[in-house]
Amino acid sequence: MSKPLMVANEAGEPVIVAKACDEASHTSLRRAATAMLLFSIVNLKHMEGWLGLVVAITVLCSSSPDLVDKARRVKCLSFVVSVLALAASFMYLCMVGAGFPAALGNEVQLRCSTIPAADFEVVYTMAESYHSMTHRALEAVAMVISPEQEYACNMLAHCITKMGSALLLLGSFLSFGLFMSAMAVAKRACRLARGGCHVQGPAVVASPLTVKEMA
Repeated sequence: MSKPLMVANEAGEPVIVAKACDEASHTSLRRAATAMLLFSIVNLKHMEGWLGLVVAITVLCSSSPDLVDKARRVKCLSFVVSVLALAASFMYLCMVGAGFPAALGNEVQLRCSTIPAADFEVVYTMAESYHSMTHRALEAVAMVISPEQEYACNMLAHCITKMGSALLLLGSFLSFGLFMSAMAVAKRACRLARGGCHVQGPAVVASPLTVKEMA
């Protein structure tokens, strides 16, 4: 429990003391908003990323008095962001569990295996005609549909499956990070909206006599 700060003005008149943990509450909220800002930037392709960006900028650009006034709205928006981010994280995991990357790899393998040999000859001839950086992509395509077409298509499908699974797991992790940071912001904003830190007992007042005794 934080101790209250005892202060008095120059005239020695009694002054109601501010809680020592008030500034700590604002700092804690801004730290959580910074983490939320980072996770929101990497999730901007989803709606929760834009909402999180608005909430984080609102917290970081507000002064302490304004932050207290906006605490309830920050709490509500952060809760909405956390729900959307958690849903997106589970959606990515469900796509991995349902075999979506494997299905995509199988589809690519099927399309790759049905490429006519005549088309391969045309692309391979174009790749041999140019050796610049611009046309190296054609050479890569020619390798994919080379005479060892079946083996090349299997390797391509395998790479797409593994890469797709990795990207979906990465998206799930980033969405879960946004969920955790949004919950942290909502928790701290709720505490701030309720009055910051509550110290049990009567409020401490620094009277002239107290100041003299402390001196």
